[in-house]
Amino acid sequence: MAKPLSLLGLAFVVWIAARFAPVFHAKFLWIVVVAAAVATAIIARQRGMLWVDRTTLRRLAAAELRFIVPFIFYASMRGFNHDIIGLEKFMDFAFMNAAMATASLPVPDPWFSGESINYYYFGHFLAALLSKLSGTPATYGYNLMLCTLFGATFQLAYTFVFEMARHLKAGVRSAMALVAGAWLTIGGNVHGFVYGFVKPLMIEFGLAKVPDHVFLISDPTRFVGHNPATNDKLIHEFPAYAFYVGDLHAHLINLHVVLLLACILLAWFRSCADQTSALFRRQGWMLVAAWLIGLFAMTNSWDGLMYGAMLGTILSGHLFSALRHGRRATVAAIGDGMRAVVVIGATALPFVLYFQSHSARFLPTHSHTPVWQWLILYGLQAALALAGCAIAFRGRRRLLAEPERCLLAVLTLFGITFALVPEFVYMKDIYGSDYYRSNTAFKFGFQAFSLLTLCACVGIAILLSIRTEKMQRIFVLSVLELVLVPPLYYGWFVVQGGFSVWRDREWTLDGQRYLLHSHPEDYAVINWLAAHGSNRRQPLVEGMGDSYSFGARISANTGIPTIMGWPVHEQLWRGSDPEVWRRRDDVNRLYNAKTVQDARSVLKRYRPRWLIVGQYERQRYPELNAELLAALGHTVFRAGETLIVDLYPQAEPTCVNRACAP
Repeated sequence: MAKPLSLLGLAFVVWIAARFAPVFHAKFLWIVVVAAAVATAIIARQRGMLWVDRTTLRRLAAAELRFIVPFIFYASMRGFNHDIIGLEKFMDFAFMNAAMATASLPVPDPWFSGESINYYYFGHFLAALLSKLSGTPATYGYNLMLCTLFGATFQLAYTFVFEMARHLKAGVRSAMALVAGAWLTIGGNVHGFVYGFVKPLMIEFGLAKVPDHVFLISDPTRFVGHNPATNDKLIHEFPAYAFYVGDLHAHLINLHVVLLLACILLAWFRSCADQTSALFRRQGWMLVAAWLIGLFAMTNSWDGLMYGAMLGTILSGHLFSALRHGRRATVAAIGDGMRAVVVIGATALPFVLYFQSHSARFLPTHSHTPVWQWLILYGLQAALALAGCAIAFRGRRRLLAEPERCLLAVLTLFGITFALVPEFVYMKDIYGSDYYRSNTAFKFGFQAFSLLTLCACVGIAILLSIRTEKMQRIFVLSVLELVLVPPLYYGWFVVQGGFSVWRDREWTLDGQRYLLHSHPEDYAVINWLAAHGSNRRQPLVEGMGDSYSFGARISANTGIPTIMGWPVHEQLWRGSDPEVWRRRDDVNRLYNAKTVQDARSVLKRYRPRWLIVGQYERQRYPELNAELLAALGHTVFRAGETLIVDLYPQAEPTCVNRACAP
């Protein structure tokens, strides 16, 4: 747990400091790192922990290998799929580049110049921090962050299951810990096995009809409402698919922190069960858990809601248990709850002060997932987790100790609850009626899959530890194969899709390499602005676009704010603010201007420094007059048909609000 805890601690310290001073740069980061290292060494020396024996070193080396090997595996696969384009990669890269380009917080919105990002972006800040600390360009840092998340997910999943099964046989706990790491990083639900292996086999033998399209790796995440087609379409993504597509999105960045929280809760449960454990240690683990949930609010607010409810339930159970032990225990339990609330609020406060929530309330659903489809998505993990709980709590000779049993029950309960929540309520958003609960199912389903996978692996370990005369080894292995092959079969699609292009694609972790080959003029513009756009708060104007399109590609790849990026995304982040549509119309007016006066009327409102006229703008705005736009300032760069016009060569705009005065 030390690796993610120290990284998050460093990021939080810098996050707070950068609110008051422009300190988000490599020099300050290294000062904090060195200071923390010195303080740690002093404390370790005082406690006699500065030197470790060979056994401990071997354990540390083994733990690091469980990070390094998955890291190398994913880097090998990602190197053939390195392009930062498609889906929401532009959005994630824009946030990361905007954080790279600033020394103070809040981070300016790269797609809404003059305003700060109104989205949970602590994870993108974390990626920028690692890139600044290591001196890595963002185009490499983006892909290296994905590799880091992949390694951390495997390592923490292994750690949690291994520790939960500490009273079981060593071979069983190690095997299921490895399965947990593999299942969360490359495994999936049973849909991939049923529709990607069983159904094609049935078609081959004439037992099923040929489907409308061949099996796609995205099909297990687009199942309900898509096959068969209905008016209630859901997204039920899981980690392996998120790693495969490579969007550095909030739910994926926060996954390793969720796993860390599970480990922290286990340490807390153990300290509470240990009567010899010091009070400050018990409260310390609880406060660390509360601190992580406060970070969730800044990294992925949906996770803050879900795991805040989990922690609240645990603390409520702690209070009810304390009622039986007298007034002192009750007062102490109430104090624990109050301290947790204070820590969560204090952690999230620096973010909340600059964040305007536009979420609507939860409403009851008017449609439901068919039971057979829900079982394909979550049935296997839920059944294994429940079986593990049933065996763990039965009889006098229980296979798990009290802390592990309780935590397994809590995580199983909330895993199933998260999977069921979208069946009853949904968060109102801007999406159409066919997708009205899609985002809710996506956010809750991702966490349900993660928790139930961990619990399922613990459940299998418990099942394998039962000794009866009738249960022969071959039977156990057969059952294990039947249980694990369906979800892990999805890994075949991941590996095949990731490595099958090695003959056709160059291996690199440079996420902008595609620009050099397919959009060389834009690549030249990006490099020129990187060298000459020293003041990244001076906005530019470029062709915007629909969500998931090539629009706003310059701001995404440089972090320099543009007047408007993806309007629908900004509308989602800003609660249907009419300013979004006003900016959209203004950009359209600028590129379709018939006279210099019309163009300048737009420029006076926003005072951008750079005007981009490239192939994308010429295609999006057929009536674009390049000569007229070039006459608005001084052309400082030209590559083929692409121009960069310096609109205010001597100006240093100081506007920070939505619009600048003329």
